[in-house]
Amino acid sequence: MDEHFSSEICCAADAWCHLDGNVPTFPRTRVWDPYKRLGLSPLTLQRKRYGPHKSKINLKTRLKKKVEESPLWLKALLDFVEMPQMDSVLRRLFLFAFMGEGGPAFQVALSLAACIYFLNEKTKSLGRACLIGIGALTAGWFCGSLIIPMIPTVFINPTWTLELLTSLVAYAFLFVSCTFLK
Repeated sequence: MDEHFSSEICCAADAWCHLDGNVPTFPRTRVWDPYKRLGLSPLTLQRKRYGPHKSKINLKTRLKKKVEESPLWLKALLDFVEMPQMDSVLRRLFLFAFMGEGGPAFQVALSLAACIYFLNEKTKSLGRACLIGIGALTAGWFCGSLIIPMIPTVFINPTWTLELLTSLVAYAFLFVSCTFLK
């Protein structure tokens, strides 16, 4: 009874195990490349694992197609935003990150001046740069005045005032507007 039971387990658990004890040899045991060992090309496994190959160009064309099919107000909004060169983003980030000492109102005034300078450099129109800069300051100050009081005091450092946090939100709005808006 024990012999019959053990041979069933051997055959059921290990399909390659023969009752006579001989193990078949595999022709590709000395091949180290797992794809060649399985007899598959690397592209076949990649397609099976990740699905059909999608290139960045295909993704860009699909996004452009969706933007073309979008409503006019969304197209106008997207035309107002641009992605600048990385060195330009880093230069502005460095300036905004290491802006001088002083109170929050002074730093926001300096960042407004820097924002208007960078926008004027980009748009070549001082009036438009002032309008976008002052609009970003107003929007940032308004959003900061609404959002900051809603944050529980447990999450805020006790030395930070409402003015400081509101100016930080306005500061972020000015950075985003001078970096990413046209």
